[in-house]
Amino acid sequence: MYDCSSEFEHFFSNKIFMSQQDKQAVISAKDLNCDFLRHGIAKLRENHSDVPFIQEIFEQGSQVMHTMIRDASQEYDIDVAVVFNKNGINVTDDRLKKIVRDALNLSNRNFNIPPQIRKNAVTVWYNAGYHIDFAIYRRSLDSMGKPYYEHLGETWSSRDPRQFTKWFNNQVSLRSPAFSSHVDENQLRRIVMFFKYFCRSRSGWSLPGGIVLTTLATKFYVPDNFRDDVSFYRTIEQIYRHLMKSSDNLIVYNEAENYRPQPLITSEKHIKQMQRLKEKLDEFFPKLSILNSAICTEKQAINAWNVFFNNTFVSDNQLTEHLSATTNENSPYRLIASIGKETEDVIYENNVPSNSKKYPRGLSIRFELRAPYVGGEKITWIVDNTGDEAAMAGSLHYSVANNSRIFWRHLEYKGKHKLTCQISRVGFRTVELKYIVNIA
Repeated sequence: MYDCSSEFEHFFSNKIFMSQQDKQAVISAKDLNCDFLRHGIAKLRENHSDVPFIQEIFEQGSQVMHTMIRDASQEYDIDVAVVFNKNGINVTDDRLKKIVRDALNLSNRNFNIPPQIRKNAVTVWYNAGYHIDFAIYRRSLDSMGKPYYEHLGETWSSRDPRQFTKWFNNQVSLRSPAFSSHVDENQLRRIVMFFKYFCRSRSGWSLPGGIVLTTLATKFYVPDNFRDDVSFYRTIEQIYRHLMKSSDNLIVYNEAENYRPQPLITSEKHIKQMQRLKEKLDEFFPKLSILNSAICTEKQAINAWNVFFNNTFVSDNQLTEHLSATTNENSPYRLIASIGKETEDVIYENNVPSNSKKYPRGLSIRFELRAPYVGGEKITWIVDNTGDEAAMAGSLHYSVANNSRIFWRHLEYKGKHKLTCQISRVGFRTVELKYIVNIA
């Protein structure tokens, strides 16, 4: 296999690895919001006797496993476990989620976007692009007197938030090549991060979450004592072959559980994400076959990895579409965008620039055309969506010719999407104003 090990080392250091300094902002935000939550729960208990005490708050996920990867758009997610005593919970599941949300809101912090109740967590969004997921757990004692944890998603399911981290860190220590080998220590951790980076390399992809990707990369990890690029290629090859064998292999189990491992794929949405992962690997893994050719050149090898990683392997020339209005700043035609909720007729952020940070699904964006009023004009709003979710919903393109200068659009599909406001009048040139919406 053509040797790109030095390029992989540079790629990891400069594109994937997130330094401690880079992490500090999100770590500080996490600590602050954990304090907000504790104080908010205490305030709620002053007037509501059904509010349970918090037993534990601690980090989980990629930050504590040290698999957090750099993201150019700052779309980092910090996972926090909020644990209640099962015997102390005397409210419905929906009420418990609302308690966590309301406690965060009591911080008196002016959230641009209020904390959101989502399927698996309560989420706080930051202007910089990252967000903090507060996952809710309940703790009890099993028949042996050991702590037993359950996570609140659509329903309660068995999951120990610390157990997976312990399992993964142990796998890294046991299975990575020894420190005396020719590669840096903890190779498995880097392979997981390369895999996660590939799965997030296109903004419109809607693939499995970090715990599933980490499980797959760890389960099928192939160590190499000399080269990370060989290890990564062989690991991806094993994942690819596993997924292509049978549709039953789309179900991924929690490898951290020794006794009756529970499936991490628990819904139709998760199955579709796994199907898309299989499709992406089927599309892109064969493009790496040139690496195994005896006549592969350096240019061909680098190009193969560039294609696989969406042109980020050795170059900053991203394959990103840069779109702007066809009119300049002095034009009388302007498009003003605001983020809010149409159903509640509320605005959270005004004058949001085109192609700016990513916004969560569930919100709405309000467009206002500011232009001279001219008789006989026709205003058409044209939406061009991209990505897996929009394609599956059959909503890649539509237009609304309503002659209205106000247009609301619900944010529901992950990816980079384009809106065009078209103003036309018989006998005059057509003016088009374009806007890019990024949805997390």
